[in-house]
Amino acid sequence: MKRTFFLILLFFFLQTVYSENTIYELGPKSENVIVFTAARNQNNESTFSTELLENFAKELKEFPLQIRVIIAITDNDFPDLPESINIIESQNTKKLISKINESKSRLVFVLSDGPSDRAVLSVGAVKKTSPPWMLKDLQEILQKQNISVDFKYNNIILYRLGIISDNMLAEYLKEDIPAIRISYGADIRPVLLSLINTYTQGIPSEWDKHYNIKNFFGLRIISEKILVILIIVVALLGLFYIFIFSFLFDRRREKNIRDLLLLWRVPVFFFIINLFALYMGEYLTTLLFSIKFGFQDSIKFLPVTAILLKLLFSIIIISLFAYVNRYLKLPNNIFIYGYLASIACFFNIFIFSRVDLSLAIIVLEIYILSFFSYHFKRAFVQIIFLILNILLLIYYFGNVLFIKDNLIDILFYANNTLAAMFILPYMLMFIRLFMQLKKERPEIKYMHLKIIGSITLLTCIFIGLILIYPSFLQPKNKKEFILYNIENGNKYISVISDIKNESEKIDEDKEFYRLSDIKEDDFIKVQAGIQNYLERIIGEVNINPLVKAAVIQVIISRSDGFPVYEANMDFKKSDEGKKAEFISPINLTEPFSIKFSGEKNAVLHVQILAWFYDNPLNPDFEFLNDNLKNKKIIFHVIKEFDLISKAES
Repeated sequence: MKRTFFLILLFFFLQTVYSENTIYELGPKSENVIVFTAARNQNNESTFSTELLENFAKELKEFPLQIRVIIAITDNDFPDLPESINIIESQNTKKLISKINESKSRLVFVLSDGPSDRAVLSVGAVKKTSPPWMLKDLQEILQKQNISVDFKYNNIILYRLGIISDNMLAEYLKEDIPAIRISYGADIRPVLLSLINTYTQGIPSEWDKHYNIKNFFGLRIISEKILVILIIVVALLGLFYIFIFSFLFDRRREKNIRDLLLLWRVPVFFFIINLFALYMGEYLTTLLFSIKFGFQDSIKFLPVTAILLKLLFSIIIISLFAYVNRYLKLPNNIFIYGYLASIACFFNIFIFSRVDLSLAIIVLEIYILSFFSYHFKRAFVQIIFLILNILLLIYYFGNVLFIKDNLIDILFYANNTLAAMFILPYMLMFIRLFMQLKKERPEIKYMHLKIIGSITLLTCIFIGLILIYPSFLQPKNKKEFILYNIENGNKYISVISDIKNESEKIDEDKEFYRLSDIKEDDFIKVQAGIQNYLERIIGEVNINPLVKAAVIQVIISRSDGFPVYEANMDFKKSDEGKKAEFISPINLTEPFSIKFSGEKNAVLHVQILAWFYDNPLNPDFEFLNDNLKNKKIIFHVIKEFDLISKAES
């Protein structure tokens, strides 16, 4: 009997449910493999990239390869669903990864459709970037083929900070598989063949994860080793100069030393003020958006506006405290304020290098500018150095303003302690500049008040824009969905958009009268059961989608223990192991079955959540209301039931 039991389990668990990937394995069996892959579109139809790889695979069959090559055409992992339905598991990519992980050294190039006049490169995701040698080799081959390359070198830092990410590379980089995405709309097969020839003799194993890139007469890679050496050299030279030469050759060295002993508390004071101002700016901004839109997360609707408003609130608070500084009987020593700004920059080198070593280049450059600036007293020279500092930040982070996917998580809710440290030297530079301007141009009165007033006016304008919410401020590419929910016989309608998920009053008699008879069984048929067998239960849930399902989620739960031990599909545990979550392939048209084992006599609860693009009763359904016609309707079907084990058989 035990033998029969294990045969049953083996039969169950060998039947793994996956979407179909089309895979071509070419060349000799070896420890090295180079992979070219492209995904079908959201309807799982061919794209330019998939057709190109299909043709490339046919060509390679006649080519004498000396390295293993895999060409994979995968089904799409990303259905056209609202972002709030966050259940995508990248199943097809994971299946491909399980295959290529059989090789010791692997290399992946992901192809996607793009412009026909240039190749757009993506090299990072999940705070990781592709190896520098991989990027350099690809760029050199593209240039030899006279293909223009569109790659923003500064994005290397943005990838590592998590500000930008490429979803198509995420699963590969999570598994430490070197991967780059190439978006191109023309024939790239000669490039792919050159890549194969490049790595025929082997794939490099080193992976410098903290490199930086400069574009000086070509691609210049600054390795982790060079960055560490630069930090050490600057640290030694900086410390030597700061504590020795800064005062040694100055005619007012005795006064400077006395003033330094009094002013050393100023950076500490302003760091605390900066930290307080950032938290207050964050609070006031979320409060304003909550007043206007009714909920805090609405800041994600206008990310750039929210970030700028937080900064403006913070600047006003900092400026007010800076103004108070003039009434404190502290020395107005312009040299010392510049010196303290340089010291703050010096410490930032080590603080931000600890966050990410590639940031060392940025803070080193800021330090060099601040180092030279505090040796010049004239106001116009200080202004020039401040402008250079601002231009440096724009050079490195200007692209951030055009990336709106996760700006709120990365920038708005940034580590305020690190932000306060980053702002501190600029704060001291501005105070120094105002002191020098007051000295050189005493006729300029109340300049600081005018600046504070201007910033306050700008903040009021932003507040007014948010409260009025004019049409030009509203994003034009906002996606909105009508969610028609059918839950255990009950029906209700909700609207999902980029700004808010809410129930909305819609004239059902007018808009949905043609769907009044629709029910769960028009979308899916479900059969399920469990039975005791020896010391376990064997269960099965069969789901048959009657129309194409975007994705189906099955949650099997148990109140008093683990519901599932093993299954024929991957599943995710949650709620301290009391829930097992299964995700179907996307764009599902065929029945699928979940077979599993669990504890004997267990009582299980099954919840099935399915999303459908189409409906079976009225496939040509359209909204009559013009305001609703631009919204995509999605049918959300929910079925729940209990499973109780039958007697042993």
